[in-house]
Amino acid sequence: MARQLVNKQVILAKYGATPTTSNVVTISKGVIFSPKVKTGEINELTGKVGSKKTYSVADDTTISATISAVARTISDKTTPPSLNEMFKICGLEENIDNTSGSEKVFYTPTSNFPNNGEIVSYIDGEKRAFTGVSGNLKMSFTVGDIVNLNFDIQGFTDAVPTLEANPSVTRDTNKIFVVKSIDGATVGGVTICLTNLDFDMGVDIKKEMCIGSKKFKITDIDPTLTIKDNKNKGNNDHWEAIKNGELKAVVVTLTNTVGDKFIFEANKCSLKDLSEEDSDGKVGISRVYRCENLNGNDNFKITYIKGGN
Repeated sequence: MARQLVNKQVILAKYGATPTTSNVVTISKGVIFSPKVKTGEINELTGKVGSKKTYSVADDTTISATISAVARTISDKTTPPSLNEMFKICGLEENIDNTSGSEKVFYTPTSNFPNNGEIVSYIDGEKRAFTGVSGNLKMSFTVGDIVNLNFDIQGFTDAVPTLEANPSVTRDTNKIFVVKSIDGATVGGVTICLTNLDFDMGVDIKKEMCIGSKKFKITDIDPTLTIKDNKNKGNNDHWEAIKNGELKAVVVTLTNTVGDKFIFEANKCSLKDLSEEDSDGKVGISRVYRCENLNGNDNFKITYIKGGN
């Protein structure tokens, strides 16, 4: 009998509706979705030892997993990226700027969560559907590597998959963003020698299960940045910043060969942890920032620009 292969996988995702084959998520590695069926135990006293029994609650079958992808450019100036539904599932609001000459698509946090997502996974002829899905976004920028995005999702499903052939889909073939030494990274408007930046949206997700409702709800976010860069001799601005409680804007701008841009910016970052370390014989700086909001729902912003506008 043939073995089931992880890499023969298709994932579809949609916020607020059931996904179709047009909602394909181009993943960067296979993911195993292993449902967790709620179980419990009771005693059936019979006058003998070993009287415990196990029971299952099939209605409370949940899923948690990480869907991995890479950042790719958008296909035209006002078309959202193929990961747009995953961004929405993680509590981001989509914005499209049609202003001539400065068209862009960008994402910011939202405080309004009217819907949840639905995800369908096909693995080599088996189908699983997930409802009531919410997620947390993580991103990693490392010089000399692609931009990795991880979506940590939670939802409800059935324990047993259905047998159904993988559908035919059109995957995202747009150009991949790579973090290059010539790209830009600034803290407080000052260019830093960035080696790595990790972003965690810090989405707080709670399970809601009652008669008539079954979903995972986003209740709050606490976005943080972990930045590693190299120190210039005599420059101790980072120690001054944490001493004085200074707020800094952090901006990373990636540009490919045809002028497409992927921009991450957080304009009110407070240092919550700071250390220096040995970085291949150089003094390295490790900073952890909290991305605070200025006017609400503006803790950070992810922007896609086509053609360098």
